[in-house]
Amino acid sequence: MGNINEVRTSYVAAWGPVESNWRLGATQTEYEFTIPANAQATVELRTASPDALRIDGAAAGDAPCFVSSKMKPEKIELILGSGHYRMAAPNPR
Repeated sequence: MGNINEVRTSYVAAWGPVESNWRLGATQTEYEFTIPANAQATVELRTASPDALRIDGAAAGDAPCFVSSKMKPEKIELILGSGHYRMAAPNPR
């Protein structure tokens, strides 16, 4: 991720606001997403431990927004339903 340690971006789509933000910490990265009503989003996150990913404080599979996921080496691909979410995941090695 180089020298960038925080990104904040938003877009107003036909369905409503879309946001994608992240902040790099010493041991984990914090993410914040807003997905408009009646929409789904595919989110791919780099992480050293996909099983340690937390969505609004809960394990990813237990979060109400969770639709499905695919585990990849040092990555997780999530399909999320509409809503506003805060996530935290251990940084890649």
